[in-house]
Amino acid sequence: MNRKLLLAALVASLSGCAANINGHAYNFNPIADSKKQDDDRNQRIAQQQEKRDQETRDAKAKQDAQAREAQRKQDEDKRKQEAAAREEQRKKDAAAAKVKADELAAKAKTTQVVRLEELGVELQVPGDVKVERHDSDDYGSPGYMLTGDASNFSLIVTDASKDRFGLHERIRAEQTEFRFGIDVLSMKEGKGGWSFLYSDPIYYNDGSRGGTEYGQWSRVSVGKQKLNCLIAGLSSQNELNRALDACQAIKAAKVVASK
Repeated sequence: MNRKLLLAALVASLSGCAANINGHAYNFNPIADSKKQDDDRNQRIAQQQEKRDQETRDAKAKQDAQAREAQRKQDEDKRKQEAAAREEQRKKDAAAAKVKADELAAKAKTTQVVRLEELGVELQVPGDVKVERHDSDDYGSPGYMLTGDASNFSLIVTDASKDRFGLHERIRAEQTEFRFGIDVLSMKEGKGGWSFLYSDPIYYNDGSRGGTEYGQWSRVSVGKQKLNCLIAGLSSQNELNRALDACQAIKAAKVVASK
């Protein structure tokens, strides 16, 4: 009997059929078993490879994150250094500007005599005043602009020998020159020349009223020479008076003897 059962099991194994031995079912299929083992092995290999790939990706991501953080810190340090350098430069510039402003303020308290070469005249002005050529078809040519940043000095002196305007013509010309016109505060006219003091209102872009600026036109004579003195854009009576005094004190330049 045992030999018959063993023989039946062998036949079933060879034919791929199931055999029942002592009440137990056995499926004998070597080809299917081998394929399953291959599939299991390949799956394990794939899982191991995926695990290694994931570990590689994680390590790369960690490395990239560390690199980005290092770069961020480097950039932040660079920005701080640049900001510190800018602040240091700002302090140096501010200190230099203060020194220059103090020097100009000290000069503004002194006086100097400046010579307007092509007009052949000279006048006394604050020590911080700079002289620049300022030729004008309207005011006259040759001309000079005298300005002082610290003293807020402002004066234009030009040759008036070809200026066709008298007192009233000049007033009308100035009224059309300013957008909101001017208010003539006073005027004088005499044998040696004429002058008028005016004010012009200041308006902001929104239409609101600002302050008031003052100016004066003067025609003066120095010997046989006629000059125009233009004072404009001043905001205080002291500034205006200083420019007026300089204009009224214009005199012929001293002739320097050549050696």
